[in-house]
Amino acid sequence: MTKGVNGWVWENAGAHNFSTVYLKNGVVICAYPSSSKHAKQGDSVNGIYIDEDIQISGHLKEWAGPSDRSQGWMLWSVWPHTKNDALIKLLDRATEQEDEDQPDIAAYQLIMSQNMFIPEENKRLALGRMESEDEIARRDRGELLLDTLAMYDFFPGLHTIAPIIPGKFNLSPTTA
Repeated sequence: MTKGVNGWVWENAGAHNFSTVYLKNGVVICAYPSSSKHAKQGDSVNGIYIDEDIQISGHLKEWAGPSDRSQGWMLWSVWPHTKNDALIKLLDRATEQEDEDQPDIAAYQLIMSQNMFIPEENKRLALGRMESEDEIARRDRGELLLDTLAMYDFFPGLHTIAPIIPGKFNLSPTTA
């Protein structure tokens, strides 16, 4: 790691991956990977920003701990993956508290096609690339689609039976 210009400490300068940024107002911003085996521990922080999905849901509790002690905040911007247990739990908590005067958690749904800063032509092209209503619900409206989940994956070669045609040699997936 090398200290760069304007208070940047680079993890990998060529890839623009920083480890720490020192701002002129005294704020220090640190970047930690969400893919590490163990969550970063021990730093007292004022705010936590998580960009995109995290690989290990259990890390969220450890990351939130220091901000609880310092009356800090946490912001998570993420495409709604149903595979992330931590995200689903946070969304459930936000739903439970949405009618409270001072909730300690809130969820905001950003809808690409309603963003006034994206040109209409770009919105039209983006929606045109989406292949189904489910994909539009996820990518445009940021919806969790829990009703589209399957208990088990379906593999035609494993879960289907080839018809037996008299006079022809068949190798079904179960006898191949």
